[in-house]
Amino acid sequence: MAKIVHYTSLKNLSPEALADLYRSKGIDYPKFFKMDALCKAGFLLAEDIVEKCDNELVAHKDNTSVIVFTGNGTLRTDIGFERTIADPDNRFPSPSYFVYTLPNIVAGEIAIRHGFMGESAVYVAEHFLPTQIEGIVSDTLAVSDNVLVAWIDTVGDSTSAIMFFVSHDGNEDTPLFNAETLQSIYNQVF
Repeated sequence: MAKIVHYTSLKNLSPEALADLYRSKGIDYPKFFKMDALCKAGFLLAEDIVEKCDNELVAHKDNTSVIVFTGNGTLRTDIGFERTIADPDNRFPSPSYFVYTLPNIVAGEIAIRHGFMGESAVYVAEHFLPTQIEGIVSDTLAVSDNVLVAWIDTVGDSTSAIMFFVSHDGNEDTPLFNAETLQSIYNQVF
């Protein structure tokens, strides 16, 4: 039976606040400043999960999966990229924007940073869908030891996100992983 071993969240953070949070953690990963807000949020949440759950994750890195759900995907980055090519007389597509016009980059950044070699996927959904999240993560747990699953949404200059570390392991105090628990935690955070 799957359990939520740990979860962490960010709420209504501006790009500057994401950078400040990164600096406050003392992380040395210069690529962070090239990432879009979706990746920065996922990166920071994963750092927190790994810090708190390192023992559980180290033993299963080869079979830890990363699944991200997002409401707006990379829309903010797409708009920025479009601005770099909008002027027909001055088209200079920006590679720094273009690389982050794919929402799946966030799952890759997390997997590469922490050496997770399980499945990875990103789903764009209109809003937080706990029943669908439960189904997809449960299917993934059939072939993975652990799953980091996140809901990340960037709207305007605000990013909110939550990440759950879901595992087959856990103690009697660890909440069960199901749609009701996901919704309850989501409601408490947001």
